[in-house]
Amino acid sequence: MTVSKAYLISDKIPDQVNETAVLSYLETEKVGISSLDTLREMAFFNESVIAEWLNINVKTLRNYKNKNTTIKDYVQEKIVLLLSLFKHGKSVFGDYKIFSEWLETANFYFDNKAPASFLTTFSGVLFIDDRLAAMEHGDNI
Repeated sequence: MTVSKAYLISDKIPDQVNETAVLSYLETEKVGISSLDTLREMAFFNESVIAEWLNINVKTLRNYKNKNTTIKDYVQEKIVLLLSLFKHGKSVFGDYKIFSEWLETANFYFDNKAPASFLTTFSGVLFIDDRLAAMEHGDNI
């Protein structure tokens, strides 16, 4: 039985977006290419969308992978935030793919925007994570 990278890394990732837990993770764990690969594995989105979420261009994203370049601190933090969000999304929806589909679907509760459109900012990631928590407690989203 092979264990996916997503499982190995997500085991240590915070279950929800929590600033203290994210900072603690960044202090104790290496956020590198394997973390970026895990995000790609969890998120059913293409490179250009993931690069947009990370506020970098696609060329930089590819350089991180191909040239084994050190990932900048703010990008590392955003990767951990997104990994936490996807981990929480899987716990709510039961599957990364179903969560990804929800993220890309326009939603009345988000002013007819797709939830994924909020993921370019830290506040947006927190907002979507808060909405997931609300769903867990019975809110319509």
